[in-house]
Amino acid sequence: MEPRIRVPFYTTPPARYPPSRTPPPHIREGISNMSMASYLASFLGRDDKKRTAKAKAEPDGGSKLKKNHVMVAIDGSPSSDDVLKYCAQNYCKRNDRITLVHTYTYSPVTDHPDFPLGVKTKEINKLYKDYAERKANDVMQAAEKKLDEFGCPRSRRKSIVVGGAETSAKQVLLGQVKVHHPDTLACGSRGMGAMGRAVLGSVSDYLVHNAACSVVVVKPSDAEWQ
Repeated sequence: MEPRIRVPFYTTPPARYPPSRTPPPHIREGISNMSMASYLASFLGRDDKKRTAKAKAEPDGGSKLKKNHVMVAIDGSPSSDDVLKYCAQNYCKRNDRITLVHTYTYSPVTDHPDFPLGVKTKEINKLYKDYAERKANDVMQAAEKKLDEFGCPRSRRKSIVVGGAETSAKQVLLGQVKVHHPDTLACGSRGMGAMGRAVLGSVSDYLVHNAACSVVVVKPSDAEWQ
């Protein structure tokens, strides 16, 4: 009789739960809750880090509010000061961008036989243009100072002075709207009344009907306006 050879037989320890069965409901629920909690914690932690980094990168702290571009037409009149005050109160505090636009014009002279000899109309027209530009820049500087007094930061606004010989303020403003694409155009009403608008026309009325953006007409603050 041949001797028996003992061959070691290694077996893995029995599983806590047989492969054919799932853990009991209370154990399964605890495992699911733990895994979901750990997943949410890690996910939300990464999301918070992303939001913090994005808020630091954005100058306004990561605000989701839409920032509008407001174009303001000024002319140096008291009505223009009311427009600046209105925009400072309603737009500067919302971090919107503001573009100040001032138009100027002058009437050039042409050669005429009654002019004295030696008079050069080209030089005269240059003097007229320089004077109109200088006055326009003074108006813009005064408007900038007004916005400074109202607390509107210069970092969110810019100024444009544009014009020429016998230019129309209406057409110039419409051209600037087409170039810069503002969301809103703000202008003042000089209070001419119905008769004045019918005879002379109104820049604000023209802009309301022809501008390619929303137009805000700011009424004067004085009580005499009709």
